Amino acid sequence: MKIELVGDKAVAPCVFKKSAFRSAITELGYFVTGNIHDEYGYRRTERPKLWCKVKKIVLFDDPNSVSLVDSKVWRDNINGTAFMEQGRDAEARAREHAMTHKRCTDCHELYEKQSFCRNCSELKDKRRWARMPTVEYAEQICCIRDRWFYDADGLRDYLLEHDLLPKDALIEDSYSHDLPEIELEHWHDDLPEDYDESSLHHEIISALNMLNAAIRK
Repeated sequence: MKIELVGDKAVAPCVFKKSAFRSAITELGYFVTGNIHDEYGYRRTERPKLWCKVKKIVLFDDPNSVSLVDSKVWRDNINGTAFMEQGRDAEARAREHAMTHKRCTDCHELYEKQSFCRNCSELKDKRRWARMPTVEYAEQICCIRDRWFYDADGLRDYLLEHDLLPKDALIEDSYSHDLPEIELEHWHDDLPEDYDESSLHHEIISALNMLNAAIRK
């Protein structure tokens, strides 16, 4: 299905799935800069459309991304910023500033320069997860990447929402993490250099000992 590029917008008939629309935009050498929108016409004869704002993908070695202004100045042609020689290659700094994406050295997929290759990251997560010992789920606290679940209902809702089977969800058991005990050195910057424990009020020492006892318990 044909995608129209109108200024900084990409438009296509609404028969596309949004994921396919995004992939097709990437194949044209552009990337989505915001949300993908559904647009419906006022007349029944008007077909619904998908549209979003896009920008041209620029890689570090793009021949048109920078230009040499003079012997010591390179200009980023995408944003218009000039870079002078200051102990580091001005051309490289201009190219880094101009580029929008990097190409993964392992799988060769494109990803935004401030991000990371999600394909390789997910593969590493799966390998790390596969090396872990298996434990039985007994409604203990667990997590899926950075999402934590404190009961079975929350975990089940997440799996249903994302159409995941438990064996495919990379569910990790939680582990205990003890709070550190509080030592007097915690207040080192607030106490005199030659302070003595006996100079502190006995209620403070007593409360500190009770707190540490509770932490150990």
